[in-house]
Amino acid sequence: MSDAEIIQWINHLKDRSGYDIHETPKLWSTKYPSIQGIWTPLETKEPVLSPKEILADLEELCACKSENQPPTAEEELIDLAHKQSGRLSNS
Repeated sequence: MSDAEIIQWINHLKDRSGYDIHETPKLWSTKYPSIQGIWTPLETKEPVLSPKEILADLEELCACKSENQPPTAEEELIDLAHKQSGRLSNS
């Protein structure tokens, strides 16, 4: 193909619909390119636990127990049931 033929094909493909090439408008806009933001290695901190420590203590970490955590609704109901059963057996 000669240069003239290539230019002719490019112009044909560009103009074949009859409309000029223009940017298609979006119907939405975003203020920020990513919700998470741009990652940089300077922003990340050293992990508190290493992967080996996480795997070793996985069961304990999944328990999600805290010393100051209030009792769950299930624990309160069990406690009430024990109190009521004790009260009924004493009378």
